[in-house]
Amino acid sequence: MDNRPIWTLTSEDAFQALASRPDGLDEAEVTTRREEVGPNRLPEAKPRSRLSLFASQFKSLLILLLIAAAVLALFIGQAKDAVVIGIVVLFNAVLEFGQ
Repeated sequence: MDNRPIWTLTSEDAFQALASRPDGLDEAEVTTRREEVGPNRLPEAKPRSRLSLFASQFKSLLILLLIAAAVLALFIGQAKDAVVIGIVVLFNAVLEFGQ
């Protein structure tokens, strides 16, 4: 077989390259191939922790700008504004985490 991608081959060439046939593999060939290469499954993704999911809510540029604005508001003495911005950021994070 040449080095062309499998999807560019004709069906006859693909069957030949994969040592298969139009009516499929017999049970003995299926067992042999499973032993050689394993089951035909995608690997399962590791589930993310709840803390990681919650922390990922603070990665967008807009949220980071709001956090910077809250810190700046605290720095210049506008504690009320900083608290309001902080509440909005937390509300947004909780809402998106719940979704």
